[in-house]
Amino acid sequence: LHTYGSHFNYRERYPSEDAFFTPDYPVDAEKKYRDNLINAYDNSIRYTDRFLSRLIRILENQQADAAMLYTSDHGEDIFDDSRHLFLHASPVPSYYQLHVPFLIWMSDDYRETYPERWNTAIENKDKNVSSSSSFFPTMLSLGGIETPYRDDSQAVTAPDYVMKPRVYLNDHNEPRSLDDLGMKKQDFRMLEERNIKY
Repeated sequence: LHTYGSHFNYRERYPSEDAFFTPDYPVDAEKKYRDNLINAYDNSIRYTDRFLSRLIRILENQQADAAMLYTSDHGEDIFDDSRHLFLHASPVPSYYQLHVPFLIWMSDDYRETYPERWNTAIENKDKNVSSSSSFFPTMLSLGGIETPYRDDSQAVTAPDYVMKPRVYLNDHNEPRSLDDLGMKKQDFRMLEERNIKY
């Protein structure tokens, strides 16, 4: 599934009755409206959380081997610091664009049928994951799909998982080392403060 996500205009990403943080009325993308933008963005995240919760309940009710993996393809800058960056897909990303969720859920039936995948995911839960590198290998592993293209060294549910240096896919879809992007010291400091290896 592809969720509607949290792209600008954030207010268009959730129903009005789900406006928990206010004011969230639509505004232009200007720093002076940051509070409104943050409220609307946070509401879109909250709505996505509720969607994922509903999806998990649907899968649980199937009483079948079921697993779900959720990640975002990027984070978002919302005038977070003195650079006044907004949106994403920058040639030089910020910490806010790089730090995204990577969530795996497995039903009780799935965990009973494939305990090694569950146990390995638990063993790897505190390790750093590069979602762009690990998403598809982990999906193949979760699905038990054998193919020569499957790289278990990047599947967090496989015993062969190895943390590799993080990369950023640039606008030409080329993986680039974070050290090679021209990122600012403050972004590296934020990664380090959160114990995120690069």
